[in-house]
Amino acid sequence: MAVTTSTTGRPTDRRPRPARAGFTLLELVLVMVIICAVLGAAAPSLRGFFVSRQTDDTAARIVSLTKLARSQSVAEGRPYRLHFDMDERTYFLTSQGRAGFRPIDSRLGRPFRLPEEVA
Repeated sequence: MAVTTSTTGRPTDRRPRPARAGFTLLELVLVMVIICAVLGAAAPSLRGFFVSRQTDDTAARIVSLTKLARSQSVAEGRPYRLHFDMDERTYFLTSQGRAGFRPIDSRLGRPFRLPEEVA
């Protein structure tokens, strides 16, 4: 091992430095190409999953609203209705008052949107 002294008086080490661990640009690009290919193959099947999930969520919300309407109707002694507006593709819960059926005063009385896939 050769140690020399620089002009500042400090010893310098002439050993070659070890290579740093890491990935090359080529390796990173190759991994990105593989990930894109896998996602491209899986994307069509995932689209059906999300449509199915949205339909299931809508069905569960409708069932929940009907259960709420039933329990509120029994508790208050007045009729409740679940309205479907197919022109606007919405549904909402109403209760009967003196002036007829009106949307209930809670966040469950707001209109909910039907997904495009639901007929």
